[in-house]
Amino acid sequence: MTPPTDPSGGAASGLRMISPWRELGASSIDRVAAAGRVARVRRGETLSDRVGLALSGVIAVVDRMVDGRQTISQLLHPGDLFDLGTAPIEPSEALTALTAASYVALDEEVWRGLLGADRRLADASYARLGEQTRRLRRHISAIAFTTPLERLSATLLELRRRAPDGTEAAGQDPRLALEIRRRDLSEHVGLKPETVSRSFRQLEQEGVIAIEEKGLLRMIDVAELERIAQGGRPRASTRG
Repeated sequence: MTPPTDPSGGAASGLRMISPWRELGASSIDRVAAAGRVARVRRGETLSDRVGLALSGVIAVVDRMVDGRQTISQLLHPGDLFDLGTAPIEPSEALTALTAASYVALDEEVWRGLLGADRRLADASYARLGEQTRRLRRHISAIAFTTPLERLSATLLELRRRAPDGTEAAGQDPRLALEIRRRDLSEHVGLKPETVSRSFRQLEQEGVIAIEEKGLLRMIDVAELERIAQGGRPRASTRG
């Protein structure tokens, strides 16, 4: 159940800090803020809202199987849009917070009206959904055709690109706060948890990354991580 929402006004300030919404004019942001409400969810909670804009944390599209297993097909980060009004999810699917998260919840009909009345908002929304679709397509391709090490490397780089502003250190020493649990990461990349752990150890032993403390990862050799993600090493099995 979605918990009580924040007071009005939080939506506008949140959107002004997140791309691509911060590039919109003040009038467009204010329209969204007036139409929406900021909701907060705890790790593991399922969202009841069908349309919204992610403000903080990580929200996942989770597909649960009858035997208790689950897969995570998509990760939604700050700035991402979820719109399930025109494409209802299956009963086995849910939007679930992988971390403490917040989002702007929007009424479906009101959101449709905003898109029809504000061309800049509509263009930004469709562009964002298109970018999210491209990410999902790359993810599906990676699940099918890449090795565990390639898959993990690509996912770490994507998480780094999608990290909120300020989480990366300056210079050649980028850090990444791994907010999601390793179990969630394994369900997203389609690998067994032990395979993910083994791949982490390999990257760390080779000096590509370093796990400095719980949840904090330092990318020592970003170029090598990118080379691995792009298939620049001899290939082993794609199964994990």
